[in-house]
Amino acid sequence: MNRIFLAIGIAVIAVLVASSSLFVVDQRQVAVIKTFGEIKSVITEPGLNFNWPLVQTVSMLDKRIQTLDNPTPGPIFTAEKKSLVIDWLVKWRINDARQFIRNNSGEQRNLEIRLAAVTQAAFN
Repeated sequence: MNRIFLAIGIAVIAVLVASSSLFVVDQRQVAVIKTFGEIKSVITEPGLNFNWPLVQTVSMLDKRIQTLDNPTPGPIFTAEKKSLVIDWLVKWRINDARQFIRNNSGEQRNLEIRLAAVTQAAFN
């Protein structure tokens, strides 16, 4: 009886370890594997992949074209001192996942804040 419980316990632990070490990369995503916070590899091909649990973390990034829309169009003054209200939007996507994580800490919101400021400054 004790052997049966031991076998069941080992099987449950094996399933938990296997489920936490396998991940799926979708064709619309890029997976970035970090070992103790350092980028080790970038996986661009879709499929089932393996990572070491508790040592490596996986971040999924969307590689589709994203849209950044101006939430509040404000007036912009021209060289002739005329006021224009410009509603703009920017299309962007991630080409290099390593550079994206280094520059924006892996957060899409950080990029959107920086991109909105640069776009607004270009219009001014």
